[in-house]
Amino acid sequence: MSNTQYPKIVEFLRNAINRKDGVDSELAFELAKLIDETSRLASENDMLRAENEAVYTALQFYKALQADRGLVEEITQNDSEYPKFPDDFYVYGEDVGTHSPSDEEIQEMINELYDVELEDGQFVEQSIGDTLIIKTKYDGVEEIIVAQGYASFIVP
Repeated sequence: MSNTQYPKIVEFLRNAINRKDGVDSELAFELAKLIDETSRLASENDMLRAENEAVYTALQFYKALQADRGLVEEITQNDSEYPKFPDDFYVYGEDVGTHSPSDEEIQEMINELYDVELEDGQFVEQSIGDTLIIKTKYDGVEEIIVAQGYASFIVP
């Protein structure tokens, strides 16, 4: 009976059995059964305490895993802040009612942007229907880009 919380009771019962002058054999037999049951219960209590500690340790481990999982989900959600293509984008030209400008309309927009003066690192754009025209200037080089059926994401 290791690590029991009933040592005084057990010791008292043993001493009562060992006294030859005041204990009859029937009482001694009953006390012996009580000692065995107390010893069994104490051992069972020790096992339950050990199991309880194991469960507590497992629970602490589980809580730590949940916290780590929460951190992983937070990181994953932070990654999901970036717009995903094509799901988060509106793709121009897919809708039936989207206007596709003629070559002449596109040329007029190009002419307007061509005359715009830009500093290095600046850009200007125009769009109509499913067409976007961008003029940029970088390192002294100007570029005009025409995109039809383009997709865009608007940051809320």
